[in-house]
Amino acid sequence: AQTIIASVLGANGCRSNSTQVGVTAPIVCSQPLSVTCVNSSVYFDGQQSITLTPAALVQIVGGCQIQGITANPATIACTQVGQTVPVTITVTDLGGITSTCTSYITVNGLPCNWQSANVNCDEDNSVAFNVATSQWTITSTDCYYASPFTTDELVYARRQLCGNGSITALVTGMNPLAGGWAGVVMRETSDAGAKKAQLMTNLSSVHRREFRTATNAAAQPQQFASNGRYWLRIVRTGNQFTMYTSANGIAWFVVGSQNIVMSSCIQVGLVATNQIANGTMTATFLNVGFTQDNPLSGQVTDVQAALGQVEFDVFPNPTSGELNLDLTQYAGKPVRIELFSLEGKLMKFVEIDEVQTIMEQLDLSSFQRGMYLVRVKSEGLPDATRRVVLSR
Repeated sequence: AQTIIASVLGANGCRSNSTQVGVTAPIVCSQPLSVTCVNSSVYFDGQQSITLTPAALVQIVGGCQIQGITANPATIACTQVGQTVPVTITVTDLGGITSTCTSYITVNGLPCNWQSANVNCDEDNSVAFNVATSQWTITSTDCYYASPFTTDELVYARRQLCGNGSITALVTGMNPLAGGWAGVVMRETSDAGAKKAQLMTNLSSVHRREFRTATNAAAQPQQFASNGRYWLRIVRTGNQFTMYTSANGIAWFVVGSQNIVMSSCIQVGLVATNQIANGTMTATFLNVGFTQDNPLSGQVTDVQAALGQVEFDVFPNPTSGELNLDLTQYAGKPVRIELFSLEGKLMKFVEIDEVQTIMEQLDLSSFQRGMYLVRVKSEGLPDATRRVVLSR
């Protein structure tokens, strides 16, 4: 065979030396492949996962024509909110040479299944969650509605409730004081005139309850004495919506109840609105709890809800050592309560043959301050986990 020596300059300075007709030698690049990773961040607002764009996380110098850029892991999950996740970026060029580096992704945003919503307000509003303290912060600007109270203006953090369940929160701050209203809500939709049950406080001497029993009807707000009870709760049982307040999260008092025919799956969450037009108010919440019983039969299409989502409340959170667990949904069932470090190490467990009191206590006083995971397991039910901050 005739031997021909040729040198061909390719893309990005790649040089291919052919020493025989039909045979190509390995590609030799004029400049070696070098990569440098770029750190980045993602923000969760209702997504279950976010897919990364590998090319945006790396700077490439030299090498031949780039054939592929991959990220491992390729996606970030909502369960990683509050973490910094190392991601390995691998770059491969035309010559088969690979180079890797590590990009650190800061994961911000709201917990899994939670999403911010703006009902009829200006865009300058926000919902934030602090993983270290479990504090929610909602800023409401120009969210004001008045008589005849047929359309709402509010900002809220929402999640789905299918069937019976509850939403609970302690309103801990309001700036300026009494500059608006903050609390908990159950709404059929996020439409301005949706049917709803809404319980709020202005952190002074007054609470406010609102029921809208028909779409686009008047909500008819009613104010009543707060008695220093800034723990707020709404419980749905069928089409009955019952409101409660508490001074300590243990002793609860009924402050309103209304029958409202709503869809099986509704929106529940934290809400903030303004006292006056064009006002701005920032509210903070702690000890936010959500529970859901088995959904109403025959009306649920959500797979997780159809399987029966189970959750439990924990308070106080942060805690100095003594942690209360509200096990209402586990009444009459055997449970195993497990405490894990963030690294996944089992630190403690408690087994209960049958839950007879809805409130159980877990003593964390022997552990170092930091963040832990509390998991409740019961046969036939999905595991439920809550993040807990030990502050002592």
